[in-house]
Amino acid sequence: MCKQHGLIQSMSRRGNCWDNVPMGRWFRSFKYKWMLYDRIQLITIYKQNLIFTKVEYINQTTAQNSL
Repeated sequence: MCKQHGLIQSMSRRGNCWDNVPMGRWFRSFKYKWMLYDRIQLITIYKQNLIFTKVEYINQTTAQNSL
């Protein structure tokens, strides 16, 4: 399949997992750090939206109660 698409197999022989260990470890670390960064950003955005929603609700209810 690799030859059909002009690709070079990354492992030296079939069943030799040690060739891929450094890259596998790098991708694992990269994905973990990237996912953690995305998660932190999503939580921050969620908190900002939640605070904005609460402030809007309080402003609307306070304005209505004062009339």
